[in-house]
Formats: sequence, structure tokens, C-alpha cells
Amino acid sequence: MVIDVALRTASGQIALVAAGLALAGCGGGGGNAGNAQNSGTSGRTNAPGTSSAAPSRVRRSDRVEIEAVIRTYTAAIAGKRAATACRLLSTTGQRFLSETDSSYRASTDSFRTCERAARKAAALKVGQGTMRDLEHPTVANVNIVRGGATAFVLNASPPIQDGVELVKQGNQWKLSRPPGIP
Repeated sequence: MVIDVALRTASGQIALVAAGLALAGCGGGGGNAGNAQNSGTSGRTNAPGTSSAAPSRVRRSDRVEIEAVIRTYTAAIAGKRAATACRLLSTTGQRFLSETDSSYRASTDSFRTCERAARKAAALKVGQGTMRDLEHPTVANVNIVRGGATAFVLNASPPIQDGVELVKQGNQWKLSRPPGIP
């Protein structure tokens, strides 16, 4: 029961997806990164001790919106469009990004501190590259979990793989843990 609850959280889902991707890369040959574009709902195996219930299906409209938010965010960071990037983040996402700025001080104006950090974020290390390298990422393994979602942001050269978390606020998806956040 405790394991089931923990695995239903977004962090648990990222860990399961990461483990699945790592196992998929260990054998089976013929791996094709282009196949990662699907919603990640086929071909999964359950980790020991987890439920055998089928993963939630991602509605096409949600998947398209989630991919658009992630791609718009990464393009905004690479292009130093700070206000655009911060509008795509939840309050939690704004705080996470703000904390990457070495001059960060807690503030009541989280949007302003987010913008300051976003202007510097293109240089953030992620995988074997930087956020600047994620201007046009591949978005893979989109999975919706109780009002939130997880996905992977991938880049072939330099090799980058990073998990992201999103929340639905009203009718909009917002990044609550954007790429490049340690």
C-alpha cells in the first residue's frame, strides 16, 4: 500500500520511467530515439512490488499541450525570453528556477526573481550540455498522474536526458520542475 502511494507521485513516476529507459538501453538492440515520441504507455513492465494496473492513457490534447509547454519553455530559455519562460512555470517551478541563480534571495516578487534567473538559465548544466542545447528537444514518455504530468526532455547531441514535472492550473499546463533543475 505504501509503495503504491509513493509510486503514484510524480517523482515516483519519473523514477519508474528512468529505470525503464535505462533497462531499454541495456539490450534488445535496434533502439530508435524516434520511437520515444509516443506517450510511453506501451511496452512497460512493472517494477517488483508495484501494481499491474495499466498506466493512465494520455489524452492527445493533453500530450500536445504538455509538449508545447516544454518546447516553448526550452526555446524561451535558449532565446533569453525570461518573461515567457516564467509564465510557463508554476509558483513552485519559478522558485526552483530562481534558486539556480547564485544571487537568489527569497522575495515576495517570485516572478521578478524568476525572470532574473531565467536570463542566466541558458548556461545551466543539464546532461552533457546546457539548457541552450535544449532549444529544440524531443519530448518523450508523457504520463499524466492525478492532475500532474511527467515527461522526459531529450537531446541527441550533446546527449541530454532530463525529467520534468508539470501541474495543471485551471486549463493550462505549467512546469513545476523544469529541465535543468538539479
